[in-house]
Amino acid sequence: MKDVTDHQPPVKNFPIDVFSDHPDMISIKDYESLQQHPHFKESIPRDTSKLDSLVGEYRSPQKVKCAFGHPHMRGYLVRLNDETLTLLGHNCGENHFDVRDYIRSKNAFTALRDRELLKRRLASLEFLERRFQSLFSSALPLFRAAQKLCSEMPAQAKLQIDRMRRDKDSRIVLLSSADGRERDINKILQNRHSDLNLEVIGVLQGIECLEQRYNVFQLLKQSKELIASLQGETAYSTVFERKSVRQRLDKLEAGLRQIEKAERYLHAFLASDNLNQLSKCVDGSGKKKQIKLLVSKWSMEHRFKAA
Repeated sequence: MKDVTDHQPPVKNFPIDVFSDHPDMISIKDYESLQQHPHFKESIPRDTSKLDSLVGEYRSPQKVKCAFGHPHMRGYLVRLNDETLTLLGHNCGENHFDVRDYIRSKNAFTALRDRELLKRRLASLEFLERRFQSLFSSALPLFRAAQKLCSEMPAQAKLQIDRMRRDKDSRIVLLSSADGRERDINKILQNRHSDLNLEVIGVLQGIECLEQRYNVFQLLKQSKELIASLQGETAYSTVFERKSVRQRLDKLEAGLRQIEKAERYLHAFLASDNLNQLSKCVDGSGKKKQIKLLVSKWSMEHRFKAA
């Protein structure tokens, strides 16, 4: 039988996440630093070694031999009763140590790791708060400008904008009545606008900024509430508490990404060349002039001039 320890290719360095405040563990950051540690052993006896605790975990892009000669791409850094440090494959522990001791050590390590990772994420809350303040200053005025502009548009342009927002369709179209033959054909084909002809006369960029999911005001309000609930958070000793904190952090980060996306859409939507296309869908020079005036008042170019 071929020995799994034979022909092991040279191991490339990989990170090791250590979750221990023991002074001996401070220097361990990756596989190379682990190999330099005075208590590290690549292999250990199969039947006489006693597990003390799991102190870290690793993921490697290539297979690495564990202490018992089995190749793994992920696993744990463990400490034995004699202070030896070695690598243990993710599914080797129950086969080589007392099952109850191993499961107890693994559960303790998982809880410790989850707490430490949560602490690290909470440490980034100050950065997330600065990001929120920046978005509050930049995205909210744009969102209000878009809302105001749409509310002041002539009725024909409002209908176009409402249709595009509702149908998630960026096309600006002219609607005209279809003749009887076209209505019959469209009915057979089950076309959406069976009684109308649609002539596409333009494309309005960034119309997504008007969808409810990109409501910047609501997203900022939600983010502010989440930041307030997380500030000074220390209740994560239980699985339920850690889950609650993680969910709020995930929701906050997702919300901030959504606001950034909304801001990009708002920049595209409020460009004067983009908005001026709406003048094509209204009748009469007065309404066309009204749109031009609104664009000059609320567009991105106007904001840059004001700044």
